Amino acid sequence: MVVNKMIFAIDKFLTEANKASENLFLFASFVNNTEFLMNYIERKYLKNIDIDKYKNCWNELEILNSLALSDWEDDGKPINWSKKWEKYYEKDAKDLISNLLNILHMN
Repeated sequence: MVVNKMIFAIDKFLTEANKASENLFLFASFVNNTEFLMNYIERKYLKNIDIDKYKNCWNELEILNSLALSDWEDDGKPINWSKKWEKYYEKDAKDLISNLLNILHMN
């Protein structure tokens, strides 16, 4: 049963990862949801993971998320913020997500 829950959680994580760089809201949700992975890593469900690399990458994801959310708020929380996301944040989001997946051996 635990293995089935873990597989479901990892599948959900990978689905979110593949879409997360599309816009600010998907990215913010993804970053928030990545916190659950640390529980799996600490419980040894995900083996051979460099914890320090994971934590550093997650911190970078959090920083980018905070910067983008702050910028969006400064712009008055517009419904459509895609041009600014694409110009300033999308590439970094893709790179960090790819790095995280590499660290987790999921690429």
